[in-house]
Amino acid sequence: MRIAACGCSIIGSSSLACDFSGKCPCKVGYTGEKCDQCQSGYSKDRSGACIGIYSYLKSYQLKSKV
Repeated sequence: MRIAACGCSIIGSSSLACDFSGKCPCKVGYTGEKCDQCQSGYSKDRSGACIGIYSYLKSYQLKSKV
């Protein structure tokens, strides 16, 4: 299996190298060829990281109470 640098997302990929087909290995909550999109049930926060919808909503509720 050949590994090559191919523009994988620094935030969403578990490695900056992709497989022979050009697919990057994604962390939990990320998807897409470059791992730059959120999976279903996840949403991007202000930093661009994908977090679970439940965690996102809970964080938003805590901030709105302040």
